[in-house]
Amino acid sequence: MPGGCNNEMVKALIVKTSLSIADFKRRFPTEAACQAFVERERWGDSPICPHCGHAKIYHVSGPMGFKCSSCRKRFSLRTGNAMEHSKLPLRTWLLAICMLTAPVRPRRSLLSWLLALYMTSEMRSSLPLARFAEQLEVTHKTALSLAERIRRACADDAGGAPGEAPATAHFLISDFQDDGYLDALTSANRKHDCVAVRVTDQRESQVEAGGLVTLEDAETGARRLVDTSAPAFRAAMREAAERRAAALERSLRTVGIDLVTIDAAQSTVEPLLRFFRMRERRSRR
Repeated sequence: MPGGCNNEMVKALIVKTSLSIADFKRRFPTEAACQAFVERERWGDSPICPHCGHAKIYHVSGPMGFKCSSCRKRFSLRTGNAMEHSKLPLRTWLLAICMLTAPVRPRRSLLSWLLALYMTSEMRSSLPLARFAEQLEVTHKTALSLAERIRRACADDAGGAPGEAPATAHFLISDFQDDGYLDALTSANRKHDCVAVRVTDQRESQVEAGGLVTLEDAETGARRLVDTSAPAFRAAMREAAERRAAALERSLRTVGIDLVTIDAAQSTVEPLLRFFRMRERRSRR
């Protein structure tokens, strides 16, 4: 639309307001400071009509603030973007953007991931919302609506369908020793940010020498007598595990899905920290 009349302005505000809450309050102490900032980010030196793109604009009294000399329509800083029709102060909007997009340290990302795994959906939604609403000094309902409008503006900027919610991260935890899951995972990754978390066990590739052992398939009940002390058997098990791992990595890389590998006998923290650091570096490119 003419005059920056879409959510690209909101995206610009997200970049410029990625501050800590304390820094935000120092930089934007008043509504007037926020007004000047938003006006500068949207139009630069002089306003442009969001309806027709004309540059000859008059300042007028009232909530709209501007009037175009060409199409004679009135408009405001909020016309045509996510803030339109909102009665909340600009400072509340900017603080909300700041809180939703503040840089997150890897350890906090890990904590957020663990909370998403172990907390109920009610706790996940109520705890952040309570803090969000408290900082903005609004009701929970208003805070939820505000967050949703900002997220939808980001989704529109990313090229999604108008009003489409942005992709959310989904962690699939499995040993991935199965077939036929890749198509479903690929389909899900088109709408969500899917991350595969593969849990491994050293005993799958490094079999202890224990002589003759009868192995049973837990799903089919089929049995097989093997010599776990035989070098050929131990090498075959190791090579089979390596082939499965390599095939999984190739398949996921082909469809654009990240993979995190966790050894069941080792710490889960370091692999996850490496993953979140990698994600952080990628987001800066």
